[in-house]
Amino acid sequence: MTAAPRPTEDQQDAAALRLQRRRLVEEAAEARGKGKRKRAIELYRELLTLAPDDCEVHGKLAQLLAEGGDIEAASQSFRAGALGYHEKGFTDRAIALLKQAVVHAPLDVEAWLSISAMYVVRDKHKDAHKALDEARPHFTKRDHLSASARILDAHLRLEPRRVDLAVDRARVAKRQGQRGYGILLLTDLLAAVEATDRKRLRRALFWLRPTPASLWRWLRNTPAA
Repeated sequence: MTAAPRPTEDQQDAAALRLQRRRLVEEAAEARGKGKRKRAIELYRELLTLAPDDCEVHGKLAQLLAEGGDIEAASQSFRAGALGYHEKGFTDRAIALLKQAVVHAPLDVEAWLSISAMYVVRDKHKDAHKALDEARPHFTKRDHLSASARILDAHLRLEPRRVDLAVDRARVAKRQGQRGYGILLLTDLLAAVEATDRKRLRRALFWLRPTPASLWRWLRNTPAA
C-alpha cells in the first residue's frame, strides 16, 4: 500500500493559517459576547492582518469601533467592508453596511455617495435619489460646502432637470465664491423646464445677480437676453 504524500511546506503553512484564523474568530466572538469590546477589537484587527479583505470582519470591527466612539476608524472599516462586498458581487450587503456607517457618521460624504452609486448599479434609481435626499440636510454649514456640492452634483447627474437641486447647487456655488457657475447652471436649465419652474429659476438668478435686467426677466418671466 502506497503511503500518502506528505503535505508540502506551503500546504502546511496554509493549514496553520486556517487554524489560526478559526481560533481568532472564535476568541473574538467570545470576547464580543462577553462585552469585552477592547479585546474583541484587538482580535478582529489581528484577523485583518491575516486577511485584509475580509468583509465580514471589517463589518464587525466597524460596529465595535462605532460603539466605542472611534467614528473615524469605524467609517474606514465600514467603507472597506462595503467595497469588498461590492467587488464580490454582494452589493446589497455593501449598501446595508454603508447605511450603518452613515448612522454613526452622518457627515461621511463618501459613504452617502457610495450608497447612491450602488443603488444605481442595482438599477434602484428611486432609492439612489432617496439616499441623496437624506444626505443633503447633513451638509448645510459653511464648513460643509464642498461636501454639499458633491452631493448635489451627484444628484443632478441622476435628475438633471430637478429645479430645487439646481437652485440649491447655485446657492452653494455662490457661497463658494463661484457665482458664475451657478448662473450658468440655472441659465442652461431655463429652456428645459415649464413656465412655473422658469419663474423659480428667474427668482434664483436675481438672487445670484440682483440687477434691474434680472429683476425684469424674473417679473416678466422672459428669456435671457
